[in-house]
Amino acid sequence: MSQIARLVLGAVLGLAIGIFSVHNPRFGIILFFLWIVRVALLLVFQRSYVEAVQLLNEGKFELALAKYEGLLARGKLFFWLKLLDERLLIYNIAVIYHQWGRFEESIAWLDKLDPKKVPKAVTQPYHATYAVNLLYLKGDLDLAKEHLDQAAITGTMPFFLLIYSYFYQLQHDFEHAKSYVDQYLEHPNRYRETYRQGNVRLKWDKVYVTTAENFYLGLYYQAVGDVEKAKEYLFVSAMSPYDNFLKREAYRIYNSLA
Repeated sequence: MSQIARLVLGAVLGLAIGIFSVHNPRFGIILFFLWIVRVALLLVFQRSYVEAVQLLNEGKFELALAKYEGLLARGKLFFWLKLLDERLLIYNIAVIYHQWGRFEESIAWLDKLDPKKVPKAVTQPYHATYAVNLLYLKGDLDLAKEHLDQAAITGTMPFFLLIYSYFYQLQHDFEHAKSYVDQYLEHPNRYRETYRQGNVRLKWDKVYVTTAENFYLGLYYQAVGDVEKAKEYLFVSAMSPYDNFLKREAYRIYNSLA
């Protein structure tokens, strides 16, 4: 449902409730009480969800996973009231496993979602994450390419261009790999942290994006034999304050180049 449709529906319902409340004050009181309950539940959800996101960003994966799984297990009322999107929780659990470096488990959670019904806010990240999992596992490269192509047409975030580059690096096609790195470095939205996907505004964590960006650029320059540039980018990623797979892998590769 579009934002305009929601506003129209809300106005109609508000008018209807107001008319009924004039003729039946009890009805108005009951509806007001239910509205208060809904707001309270929404605040509870938002607090738990924000805490889980923060734990994920900080690399506290076990705590983040417990939060998300708790919401998933106890969220039937939230789902029914449209306060909580079960698909979004499943996607975020997949992201936890991805950033943890447990790629097969990440894919297993992504497979719980219908790609055609992924929430608009995370459609592009969903496809990009699926592709990266496959690339790290050296899995089905054709399927990875399909997900990358979907990422290219379902959002405005340029980060997937670096994953395209990594895809071609694995095939030793450095000409195409370079073209995607160049596209990324020249992209006008490269430094944006907030993107609109459908009717939802999605904000990426700046520290994580910086870590990932430098990691993939470091991989590219390592692949083409420019060790000094590779070390320059990988060092930034290795010094990330967040503990995740990218930081650990950047540290390992950087030391191997020293």
